[in-house]
Amino acid sequence: MQFDFMIIHIGEFIRLKVIELELDSAAISSFFQCTEADIEEMYRSKSMSIQNLQKWGELLEHNFFANLCLASYSSCSKDIG
Repeated sequence: MQFDFMIIHIGEFIRLKVIELELDSAAISSFFQCTEADIEEMYRSKSMSIQNLQKWGELLEHNFFANLCLASYSSCSKDIG
């Protein structure tokens, strides 16, 4: 399976994960030290900074970087082999 990084909407993925884990928006705002409106803006973002992605990973207990590396490696190994 070819993985297309261009179709990932990271904000939407995070929003769905927050819903799945039933996290409170006030607690998320406190964790990020920002407003709930700022969090909503992150949910609408198709991309985000490495720092915010790392913080979301901590909060959601999800390693976004490992997923990207595995997908990237899988894609590269098919191109090579």
